[in-house]
Amino acid sequence: MTLALQNKIVSPYRLLAAVMVGAFSISLLTVITDIVLSAEALLVASIAGGLSISLIVAGLQHFAPEHARGRVMSVYTMISQVIPAISGILAGVAATWLSVPDAFRLFAAVIIALAIVVMLRPASQDYHRQVSHSDVEISGET
Repeated sequence: MTLALQNKIVSPYRLLAAVMVGAFSISLLTVITDIVLSAEALLVASIAGGLSISLIVAGLQHFAPEHARGRVMSVYTMISQVIPAISGILAGVAATWLSVPDAFRLFAAVIIALAIVVMLRPASQDYHRQVSHSDVEISGET
């Protein structure tokens, strides 16, 4: 059942949409002056971030070969611990060098640009072959 749902849920366009909504919500913090609206923008960014992380994990599990899935998830776990620390340092440097609103805008633009670049790159043949086989049979599950 889970694999059948992953075939429908794991979509690069859903992931792109979640990343872009999150980045746009963060960039809105540079122009919003009302505390309630700021909290709502942070809530939307948090939900979009959680959704994108869930889609990344589902995609990794779906597309990784079964014999390598544990190693792939281990590497993902290590990366997901290092990137936030480095991002915090870079954000502090950017906020000191620029202003805080400009740093927010810069990083939101970088996130959106990277998401677009990733989405525009040609996909591998393996990806197209796996996505086109949506009639995956799952034995023992209903």
